[in-house]
Order: sequence, then C-alpha cells, then structure tokens
Amino acid sequence: MSTYYYKGSPILAPLTIESNQPIFVSDTVSLKQIRTAMNAQRWEVSFDTATNDNAVELLLASCDGQANVATMIMPQLKEVDDAYTADGDYVVNNGPLLFSDGITAAGSTTITIHRLEGVGFVPKGSFIKFANHTKIYLLKTAINLDTMLLTDTVDIEIYPSLRVAVPDSAQIKLGAEVLISYFPSIDNAKGITYRDGILASPGTTTIIEAL
Repeated sequence: MSTYYYKGSPILAPLTIESNQPIFVSDTVSLKQIRTAMNAQRWEVSFDTATNDNAVELLLASCDGQANVATMIMPQLKEVDDAYTADGDYVVNNGPLLFSDGITAAGSTTITIHRLEGVGFVPKGSFIKFANHTKIYLLKTAINLDTMLLTDTVDIEIYPSLRVAVPDSAQIKLGAEVLISYFPSIDNAKGITYRDGILASPGTTTIIEAL
C-alpha cells in the first residue's frame, strides 16, 4: 500500500474511511421498516501517525488551525493502490487526462467521460474528484484507458451523487491529485503524549471532509 502523510508524518494503521450519510428509520405497526437516506454525505478518515521525527509539527497542528480548512492526499484502499496502473505524460504528476463529456447536472450518479491522454487502469473503489469543486467521490465503475480510443466515451458511476454540476471538459482528478479538503475533528487530542520519554503520539487523528 502507498504511504500517505498527515502534516508530514506517515499515516499508520488502523486506518478508517467512513461515509457519513444520515439514514432515518421508522417502524410501522406491522414492524415493517421504512428507511430514508438523506442526500447529504461526507467522508471521515481516522488514523494513527508515525511521530518520532515530527512531533513539533503535529503538536502545532493539533493546537492551531481547528477552524481552518486544510488539504491532504486522500488515502486509497490497498486493493485499489495495488491494481491502479494509470499513467500519462501530458499532465503534472504523470496522471492521465480524463474529462467529462457534456454538462452533467448536480444529483447525477452517472457521468459520461472521454480520454485525452494516458494509459493504464483505474479500478472501481478509487476516490476521485472533479476540477471544478472539492467534493470527493467513490468510483463505482472501473476505467480501462488501454481500451479507450481518444474518440471514445464511457459512462462511469460515482457515489455519492454529484453535489455540483460538472461542466463540459472538466478534468477528473486521480491518484495523488485527489486532495481531500478537511477540518480536523474537535475531538482530536490537543497535544502530544510521550509514551516512554522518546516515542511521541498525538493519539488517533480524525479528519472530516469540508463541504
């Protein structure tokens, strides 16, 4: 699995990626359940960090900036990292160029895209985002750039539904370009704990996607 970083420190297991989407449940007199999912959704990520050489930065981060939005690379699932082979030479970070094909309205879960540059495979389960807004989406459809001609279009499915309309030719961000905008949880420890005088730990860190 790739190494991801929080405030310059490597992220360690256990890593939890949680989708927070409220669901209301009610029981009828016959005990039939009626469930209604709200449209609102955000990602919440919790993890430990290796802090031996970076305790100062983590202490400053825990004490300051609680009201400020920050960004970091969104961690991908291990099986996604293992299967991801997409590459290209046309853009920064050697990423492939994928664009939406035509305007897609907010609320849509299916988006038509086309390839401009790049090769390789983007597995389903990848976290992606669109260049015109900061929301993170989960890819429900694999993208095989090796089988897509430059003139081809393909439909992909995402979770959750689009929060902002995606204009024609909006670039899709993949891999290291998928930056999550977040607030640190107010429940995070506001300091550092030394376990034996040498090893430092801020405890479990939770970040909440800034919508």
